[in-house]
Amino acid sequence: MILQRLARLLIAGPALMLGLLTAAEADLEKGVGVFEFARPDSGQRMRVFYVKDPSYEAHLPPVLVLHGMRRNADEYRDAWIDLAAEHGLFVIVPEFTEESYPGTVGYNLGNIFPSEEDLTYTPTSQWSYLVPDQLFDYLKDTLRATRAQGYFAFGHSAGSQFLHRKVAFSPDPRLLLAVSANAGWYTFPSIEASWPYGFKGTGMEQADLVPFLASNLFILLGEEDNDPQHRSLRRAPEAMEQGLHRFERGHQFFAAGAALAEELDVPFAWQLDTVPGVAHSNSQMAPAAARIMAGAMAQMNPPDSLFWIKQGLAVLIIGVTAFFIIRRYQTHATLFLAGFALLTLTYIFGIVMGTGTNGLEDSPTGWFGFDLFAVVKESFSSRTATIGMIIMAAGGFARYMSHIHASKVLVSYAIKPLGFIKNPYLLLAFSYILGQILNIFIPSATGLAMLLLVALFPTLVHLGVRPVAAAAVIGTTSCLDLGPASPGSNVAATVSGMEPVVYFVKYQMPLATVMILVIAALHYVWQRFCDARSEPTEAERELIQTEMEQEGHGMPAVYAFLPLLPLGLLLVFSPLVITAIQVDVVTAMLISLFVSMGFEAIRLRSLKNALEGIVQFFKGMGDIFATVVTLVIAAETFAVGIMSTGLIDSLIDMVENTGFGPIAMVVALVVLIGFTAILTGSGSAPLFSFAKLVPGIAGPLEVAAVSLILPLQLAAGVFRSMSPVAGVIIAVSSAVKVSPFDIVKRTSIPMLGGILAMLIWQGLFG
Repeated sequence: MILQRLARLLIAGPALMLGLLTAAEADLEKGVGVFEFARPDSGQRMRVFYVKDPSYEAHLPPVLVLHGMRRNADEYRDAWIDLAAEHGLFVIVPEFTEESYPGTVGYNLGNIFPSEEDLTYTPTSQWSYLVPDQLFDYLKDTLRATRAQGYFAFGHSAGSQFLHRKVAFSPDPRLLLAVSANAGWYTFPSIEASWPYGFKGTGMEQADLVPFLASNLFILLGEEDNDPQHRSLRRAPEAMEQGLHRFERGHQFFAAGAALAEELDVPFAWQLDTVPGVAHSNSQMAPAAARIMAGAMAQMNPPDSLFWIKQGLAVLIIGVTAFFIIRRYQTHATLFLAGFALLTLTYIFGIVMGTGTNGLEDSPTGWFGFDLFAVVKESFSSRTATIGMIIMAAGGFARYMSHIHASKVLVSYAIKPLGFIKNPYLLLAFSYILGQILNIFIPSATGLAMLLLVALFPTLVHLGVRPVAAAAVIGTTSCLDLGPASPGSNVAATVSGMEPVVYFVKYQMPLATVMILVIAALHYVWQRFCDARSEPTEAERELIQTEMEQEGHGMPAVYAFLPLLPLGLLLVFSPLVITAIQVDVVTAMLISLFVSMGFEAIRLRSLKNALEGIVQFFKGMGDIFATVVTLVIAAETFAVGIMSTGLIDSLIDMVENTGFGPIAMVVALVVLIGFTAILTGSGSAPLFSFAKLVPGIAGPLEVAAVSLILPLQLAAGVFRSMSPVAGVIIAVSSAVKVSPFDIVKRTSIPMLGGILAMLIWQGLFG
């Protein structure tokens, strides 16, 4: 019954959340304002002026406006205020100051070369052409001020020069439409004209200009911008060859592109239009540009009904997947097919809605149908090399320890001191506390679980603990993700503006201590309750019989330490003990394997026989790959499908305009990060996504960022321990040959109790 309720919660929870969604934006208030942006590559800071109309829809591209040579970003922004209201736009104007981007070289020419004569490329971190793309990513990923797949850009005069050269030199799929207005002179699509009037000397070949010709570049010209004596018009001989004035030069530039495209027989996508009665004026050209962009947006503005249909279908697929797994459909195949269905849903709706396909448009095979399997291939490549290798190495090592009877020796010695704890459920509670302490030194949830399956699990079973209960407890030993070595703790510390050690000692440990005691107590109660409600399965009985038959008599006593050797290596060679040498889980397993083979050679007095034992290690790795690693990859395919639909982004968007107080906001964030962790089987991914929101939420609430990020960081790991698609849960369930849902059934109540204790603590002391 509990399993069925959990499944219904998994199905109904996202649907409930979707009913609360809003399309509001997070950190940028609607209206007129300015914010500061730091480039991620160089750290260089710049002001960004903006106007965001209340009617702006978050899935539509923001409009990036590039100012002229006077660097008057605020005036350019002001010229778009009424246009933003008329067309429902979100307009951003970055300020390229003379100090940071000096002269024509620093701004108009993108700072890609030190001067017009010196054509030695500068480091890309100095290129001004990268700023628009970086700024868009900041708006979308950090401020969460838009959900668009890309942006539109408008440049006037010097900004127009910047824009058409950016399209040529630094093309990016995020730039969906570039409107270049009234440029004083151009870099023609020619490899015969020298830089900066053409591309000769830049290293670009004629074939490199083909994407430039196929770009969505719109040349917009004022019909009265025809003064050959204009004070800022460049009159160098090369510029005069382009035309007597801006209007003529724009036409010549467009004609040169069309002629080259015809010569090369390649697509030509540029457009040209003129504005009657307008000379060299940004404010008078902007309305025409706004109409062009509004028209383009109308083509990609999907009805709200399509958005909700897409999200509803995503929830339905997730629900059907949970139902099939509960009904014992083959788990690997079910998760693979569900992931394919979600990716296909994203692809189809991306085409229908005109909003892009969430990164799926970059086809690795050339056809979307094959791309689905390329996603699986990529998962095999990445996961086998990371978490898969950890699981396989641990599985191989466990098999080798059994082969040389080291596990038997460990059990025979361990049961003596642990045997004083007569109550198996008290032993489970103690084991959880021990494992959670070890997590401080070994921050990998799956890695620690696999180590404990080798070093602790046989002893627990031998002392009367049911295998499924032992596996469930071991699967939660890293649920709180503690310690300054943890990636999650480091992210939380950074958001809080403090050192990881300070965050760990002053904030993490007091709350974690309470949660550890509550979870340990609930493991005692809940595992006892579950054992009383169900009989051991046939697989459990076989496992118990195998463990009880193992004896370590006649083996060297030192063999008791061999299963513990990987754990010891990781504890000693860690950032908290010996910092000069670092050892990861797989390395520790391999070192321990060869040390153990050395002991075997001494015991058997035969190097040949000792070396033959390594085959058992590799056989164990193969068995784990066939069962556990493949299931992890199937679960990742399912998670990739969920992420591609934007469902998780929608859940995150929910917090943007709730108006909750601090306590209610903590509860809302914890619930949202919980659903995300359960759906994706990851604690890190949702934490990293939600962490970006915390500073913008904490400010208006007038609370310290740590009071929000601390419960989120701890909740992410706790909810991961309730996910049937989490790698650690899959690993421990496979070890005892039960369904991940059987493990989740036993982890759910202790984990929910830990969450409740955390929320009470935050309400009293946060």
